[in-house]
Amino acid sequence: MLINLLTEIADKQANSFSSLAKKLDLDPEMIKQMLNDLQRLGYLTADNVACVNEPCKGCGGCCSKGNGEAGAILWTLTAKGRVLLESLKKILPTV
Repeated sequence: MLINLLTEIADKQANSFSSLAKKLDLDPEMIKQMLNDLQRLGYLTADNVACVNEPCKGCGGCCSKGNGEAGAILWTLTAKGRVLLESLKKILPTV
């Protein structure tokens, strides 16, 4: 599950909890906990995206794009997160 979440973050960077939950078929609260854990462990950084009043360029996470969830989070893999994901891709080719 965590690998799938890291891969999704690496691919899109900005997501709402509900969009990640839907994509990964998990409960939004589970997604929040997983993201918090990954951030605490140093694999992700997070910033609130202030695109509520200004339309962004289509991250799909903010309410200005119609999903109804204000305050998308810009999740970015840290160097540690990128190293982990790359090493996992070498041993698990389906990642």
